[in-house]
Amino acid sequence: MRTASALLVALLALLGVAAVARADIPVHCLYDQIVGTWRFDMGANNGDNSLVCNDDTFNPVKSLHLRFAEPNIVYNSSGIQVADWTMIYDEGISVRMMDGAKFTQLFFAFFPYTVDPISGNVTSFCNETVLSTYHDAPYGSGQLPLGWGCFKGYKASYFTEQEAANTVSPVTTYAPKPQAASPDAIFHADHEYIARLNAAQNLWTAGPNPALVGRPMREVQAMAGRKLKTSVEAHLPPAKLRTAAKASADAFAAYPAELNWRNVSGIDYVGPMRDQLSCGSCYAFSGTEMLQARIRVKSQNKLTPLLSPQRVVSCSAYSQGCDGGFEYLVSKFGQDYGFVDESCFPYQSGLIPEVPCSAGCALPRLYTVDDFNYVGGYYGNCSELGMIDHLVNYGPLSVSFLVLDSFMTYRSGVYTCDTTPGTVGFNPFETVSHAVLLIGYGVDPTTNTKYWRVANSWGRHSTDYGGDFLIRRGTDECAIESAASWATPSLNI
Repeated sequence: MRTASALLVALLALLGVAAVARADIPVHCLYDQIVGTWRFDMGANNGDNSLVCNDDTFNPVKSLHLRFAEPNIVYNSSGIQVADWTMIYDEGISVRMMDGAKFTQLFFAFFPYTVDPISGNVTSFCNETVLSTYHDAPYGSGQLPLGWGCFKGYKASYFTEQEAANTVSPVTTYAPKPQAASPDAIFHADHEYIARLNAAQNLWTAGPNPALVGRPMREVQAMAGRKLKTSVEAHLPPAKLRTAAKASADAFAAYPAELNWRNVSGIDYVGPMRDQLSCGSCYAFSGTEMLQARIRVKSQNKLTPLLSPQRVVSCSAYSQGCDGGFEYLVSKFGQDYGFVDESCFPYQSGLIPEVPCSAGCALPRLYTVDDFNYVGGYYGNCSELGMIDHLVNYGPLSVSFLVLDSFMTYRSGVYTCDTTPGTVGFNPFETVSHAVLLIGYGVDPTTNTKYWRVANSWGRHSTDYGGDFLIRRGTDECAIESAASWATPSLNI
C-alpha cells in the first residue's frame, strides 16, 4: 500500500494556491506558433513532487536545445529524434524525452499571457513558457516520479531557412467574448424551442432537463465546461498533420459491433453515476472516472475503487479548480501525485465555496498512473477507430465535446449537433467544451445510426438513460472525436 505524508498534502495545497490563479486560463497559442527550435533552461533535478518553482530563486544549471517538428517529433541540435511533444489544447505543451523507446524525462508548462486592465484584451506569449517543473519518468509501476526540477522554455532561432520563412507571430491577442446571458438569469425549459427541436429531426428526443432547470446561468455555465476562445478547429494541428486516416469497414470488423462497459456480461466496470453540482469540475470527474474504470477492467473487477475528483479540484496546480481543466492533465496529476479514494476526500465543491487541499485525509492510499496520452499520440490526431481500439482493449476514455443550446434539452436517442432550428425565447448559452467519459458504442436499431455511449456528470436524472447519453459516431459530432485521452493505471496499490 502506497501512502502520502501529511507534509506532501500540505505542500500540494501550497502548490495549488501558489501556482494557479483560480480562474480559467485565457492564454491562446496555436500549433504553428510552437513548431521550431526551443531552448529549455533547466535547474537541478534533485527535488521531489513537493517542489515549488519561483522566478526569484530559479537558478539554471544547463540548457537543452530542441527542435519541435511536425507532427509531434522532437530533435536535438544534431538532428536525432530525442522526444515527442503535444499541445495541451491552446494553453500549454508537454514533452517526453526518450532513450530509445523508453521515456526518461517529462516536461510540462503553460504559456504566459497578460490581460489589459482597461480593454480586457488578452495577449498570449507563445514563444516562451512560464516557469514550471520537469521530472524523471517513474522508475516502476506504482512509483511516483523522482528527480524534479524547474525549467523555463524560450523559442529560439530556426535550423533551416525554410523554417525561418514560415515563421508565424509568437504573440496572439484576442478580445474575450461577452457573457452570453446574465449570470443571475434562471435557466428554464423553453417548450416552444423543445417542440421545434423534436419536429426538426427524429434521431433524438428533446425535453426539459431537471438537472438544469431552475439553476442560475452561472451554475449551468460552470457545469457545462470551459468557454471557447475560438473554434475547436483553430486549435488543432493543420489537417495534413493529422495522420489518423479514416478507417475502412474491414478495420472495424475486427471489433465487436457494440460495447457498453456499464454492462459486460452483467458486470458494471464504470461505477455509479455522479453529479458535479455547480462546480466546473467535469474534467476531474472524467479523468478520475476513466482511471477507476480502467482499474476495474485491468483487475477483472477485483479492484473497484471510487476515486476522488475533489483531490484534483482542490490540489492540482495543472487545473483551475471549479473553473476548469483538461482531462490529459488530470492523468498527469495522477502520475505525479496519485489519486485517492472518495472516502478519503469526499466531493464538496458546488456545496461550499472553497475546499482546501488540506481537507483530504492525512495518509491516503494512492492510485497512480503508469502512462497517459492522447489517442493518436498527440492532441488533434484522434480517430473513431483509435477510440474503439482503446475502448475495447483497455476500457473507457476521457473525451470532450461542444455543448450547444440543444444539448441542454437532451433526453434520449442519438444526439447530433446539426439541428439548429433557432433559439427564439431560449436562454442564450455560450458554447463550451465539456469533459465526459466515453464508455461504449453501438448502432441504433431503429435509425441505423452509429453512436457513442457517454457518461455525463450531471446526475442520473439528467437523461432518460440514468445520466448517460448517446451521440452520433464517425462524424466527429460536436468535436467529440478530436481529443480523446487515456491513462494506464498501476495495480501496485
